[in-house]
Amino acid sequence: MVMVMANICVMCGRYEEAIERLDYLLSIESGLTTNDFKLNEEFKPLWDLPAYQEMIRKHSTPSLP
Repeated sequence: MVMVMANICVMCGRYEEAIERLDYLLSIESGLTTNDFKLNEEFKPLWDLPAYQEMIRKHSTPSLP
């Protein structure tokens, strides 16, 4: 349900609210990862926003050396 609401927020141009909902989904055991959002074209309007990029950084798994 939260994912659906995030999609609706994006469609309505309510990007900050969409990012808050996606951040919530990444903070719980939802089974979603940052890659799910980075590859999902529905979230493309968010990709260049600093708040979205910060959310992705915050929840990304560090790469191995």
